[in-house]
Amino acid sequence: MSTYNNPTDAVAGSLVRVSAVNAVDAAAAAAFALLPTETNLSRGTVNFATDTGAVDAYVVTLPQVPSGYVDGLLVVMLPIHTNTGACTINVNSLGVKSIKRKDSTAPGVGDIRIGIPVEMRYSTTTGYFHLLDSDTTITGDGTVWTTLPVNGIVYGNGISGVGCTAIGAEGQILRVGAAPLVPAWSTATFADTYAVGTILHASTANIVTGLTAGAAGTLLTSNGAAVPIWTSGAAIWMPTTGTFTATPASTSTLTMTTDMTASIKVGMSLQYVIGGTTYYGRVAAITAGLLTVNGAPLSGDVTSLKYGGGKVSKIIIVIPAAYEDASNTALISSDLRSSALKTWDLPVSYLVHFKVHSDTVDTGTKGQASVRINNTEVCTTAGGLTLTAAQTEYSTVVNIAIAAYDINPGEAVEITAVKAGNGDAADLTVEMIFVTP
Repeated sequence: MSTYNNPTDAVAGSLVRVSAVNAVDAAAAAAFALLPTETNLSRGTVNFATDTGAVDAYVVTLPQVPSGYVDGLLVVMLPIHTNTGACTINVNSLGVKSIKRKDSTAPGVGDIRIGIPVEMRYSTTTGYFHLLDSDTTITGDGTVWTTLPVNGIVYGNGISGVGCTAIGAEGQILRVGAAPLVPAWSTATFADTYAVGTILHASTANIVTGLTAGAAGTLLTSNGAAVPIWTSGAAIWMPTTGTFTATPASTSTLTMTTDMTASIKVGMSLQYVIGGTTYYGRVAAITAGLLTVNGAPLSGDVTSLKYGGGKVSKIIIVIPAAYEDASNTALISSDLRSSALKTWDLPVSYLVHFKVHSDTVDTGTKGQASVRINNTEVCTTAGGLTLTAAQTEYSTVVNIAIAAYDINPGEAVEITAVKAGNGDAADLTVEMIFVTP
């Protein structure tokens, strides 16, 4: 090669042609033009460009034109749109390429966000640009989640790292599931908020309801249908719901649709509502299908039935010797000569049942005995119960006068006798059952 145009052959002191010098200078200028600008180098934006495309179809023009899509080609893009899912990019008009996460799955919504620079590199193996910061993929339990469930819960499983469960339904809570170390959402649902002191219980299957705290001194009891209620501690009446037919079978019996024999026992107090009025009685007998009542008659549909509340008291009065020598409405006063014995000094109570027994009955026409409260006959049978046979008990059922069966503090209770025959009946015993609500 000539020593005049090849710089490598030039020898010090040799002559050089002007055209050769110009050619070298032009080649050097062309070479420098291929290098990044000083500004791009100092700012670190050699592979940076602002997007000029559309939603999910990004377009960029890099300052340094790449020769093609080669392994490792870096693109740093400032998006002007947030992606809605799968998306593409066209770099310097080299052609449209898909953008993928590291695992080659499509980006999730918002993986690329407007105004936030995003880095990606090209792979000739996959033919995609891969986002370098797509770290939302989580592995655990040998599973790879390419897209986490919306509002999914990530948890440590203690085996291989982490697990993920989808968000539950509204009102459910996270609990330990059947499988080991795997949480599960409860079948039961809960309200958003509960007042202070609220008691939680299942009102129906899988529905958790809050019972507001009761008043001071009240007790939490069941109404017989697995629904808790607050009841006054002074009178714990146990409600029943859906356990009986509202229309009575008779004035003294109520048809039971649920077997309550395990809860309702003979002798227990009863409280029932008929026509909006509350009445009292006691359990005379109970079977799986029938409740027999002593007390106020079942004169209409029963809208509420409670049992076991208040206090049941028994009072026995004995009138010795002859008591039927004459009709008498005040045997306690006349034969026992006691005003204190007949005066009521307890809370308001109800005479729901009484029975009479005479050791000796009238040898002629049989006489009667009864109870009076505040000078009013309690038995609806005129004169009371007839003492037909000696040493035999005769009882009320529902032949109780509801206008007279309540007794208040200070009122009097008296024993009455009606002479019918020879008047020689003797030794009368009267047993009275009171319910104090």
